[in-house]
Amino acid sequence: MAEFLKKWRFGFILALILAVFWASQSIALLKPLPFSLENKDQVTKYLAKAAQGQEINIAFSMPLGRDTGYLYLLDYYRVRLSDNPRAPLYKIIIPPNLEPTTFTFGDIGIFVPQ
Repeated sequence: MAEFLKKWRFGFILALILAVFWASQSIALLKPLPFSLENKDQVTKYLAKAAQGQEINIAFSMPLGRDTGYLYLLDYYRVRLSDNPRAPLYKIIIPPNLEPTTFTFGDIGIFVPQ
């Protein structure tokens, strides 16, 4: 048995190091995502509730590519979007600390006009 342990000691240590490395990398993937579909859904639900059936304008103040999914969700919750410049302007802001926000969901901010 002692010969077996001497022979495979290096392999066991290597496997242990790889397992610890894999576990530490995997834990980072288990964190909740700040731009998840759940947060986008909460944002659009809030906008639908705040709009109260009136036509509104939506502005996206965020990096390129972060606006995906919002138009689908706004359509799903039947938010009436307008081309009229006099309609109230609601903003979806990423990151929320760059502009004034009314509420935040994860790392997504919303500005609702008074």
